[in-house]
Amino acid sequence: MLYGIMKKSALALLLSALFVIQGCSGMKDIRVVSCRPESVSMHGLRGLQAVLSVEVDNPARTISMSDIEGALYAGDQLLGHFTSENVTLEGHLRASVPVSVDFALDKSVSIIGLLSMARSLDPDDITMDLSLKAKIKGGVSKKVRLEKVPVVYFMGDAGFLKNLDGIRNMFL
Repeated sequence: MLYGIMKKSALALLLSALFVIQGCSGMKDIRVVSCRPESVSMHGLRGLQAVLSVEVDNPARTISMSDIEGALYAGDQLLGHFTSENVTLEGHLRASVPVSVDFALDKSVSIIGLLSMARSLDPDDITMDLSLKAKIKGGVSKKVRLEKVPVVYFMGDAGFLKNLDGIRNMFL
């Protein structure tokens, strides 16, 4: 469950740049091709750190993202908070981008409650708040805050929703 959340967070981080510059040429064509874990390490029972290799097709200009943080929700219940190191999407290139993400469960979420929630989790009920600073190479930077964005919006071509049953089976 946590691993799946980390993959979704990484996708959200990369695709959030689209919200920053909707009107710019080529920005709407940025897409996540694939996402795979390079490493995942647990931090006790309530957190994890993952390095993901996210393949991105970026026909637009180079985009740098910093001050990346957010929160993940299942319905109205806060699951936890995540942060990421700075991420740069090179322009006019299809490449794998390493994304390091730290996730910590909120203190109000119990491990047993999380496992029970995973059994009936509907991907459409998972939302996130996301905050980041995005800068287009040679342009100005802009602070962006997105609230209660459905995580399924960020799935794109990566197909994580198809793997949700597999993720559930890992933890149940």
